[in-house]
Amino acid sequence: MNSFWDSLKSNLIYVFLGILALNVIVLDYMVFFGKPKNVVQNINLSNPQANNTSPSQIQTTASNNSQPVAAAVSCPNSCMAAIKTATESLKLTQTVVNNTTTQPAPVASAPQEYFIPFGTASGASQGSYTTLSALQAYVNTSLYQNVQSITFEVSATIPNGNQSISIQLYNATGGYAIPNSQVTMSGGTPQLLISPNITLPSGNNLYQVQINTQLNSSITIDQARLHITTN
Repeated sequence: MNSFWDSLKSNLIYVFLGILALNVIVLDYMVFFGKPKNVVQNINLSNPQANNTSPSQIQTTASNNSQPVAAAVSCPNSCMAAIKTATESLKLTQTVVNNTTTQPAPVASAPQEYFIPFGTASGASQGSYTTLSALQAYVNTSLYQNVQSITFEVSATIPNGNQSISIQLYNATGGYAIPNSQVTMSGGTPQLLISPNITLPSGNNLYQVQINTQLNSSITIDQARLHITTN
């Protein structure tokens, strides 16, 4: 009997080493060949205390698993009521835009000026108004809209400087002198003569320049023209 216990005591160290080696083999098998189990835990986000799990424990459990942890996220009635209370003060203001069309303000057009030249000539009258055939032009008044004024302008020179002269615009188509178109001068200094506002008949007409010299002496028309202003 004593020999059995003596033999067991002498071999106890080998028995302990054998058990330890067996545990190491089993653990290695579980680590390398065993499949990890997914741990799924329903977490109530609205009441963290009901889970009986601290945030550090949740983080440790999730990190120990190779698969993501599925969490059931829900917003109960108490959550919806809190959202409604927080947003009641936010009122949407509707802005009503008057759908009217803005009309552009009328812009006044700038006056336009037109000059119709008759030319240059010299001549003398024969005791009455004489037509200078070199000074004539056709004018169609229908081509000018919103006529504001029309004037007859003449630059004349009296070479001998000792007589008075008169110049007028003549409507050769109608056979009459244009009223208010007469201008006069005297002396030897060249002058620019401008008639009052005149009215021309509608349509296309031939207009000529007529002169009447006091002494029937020659004069020079340096320039004769119509000045038309529209608005």
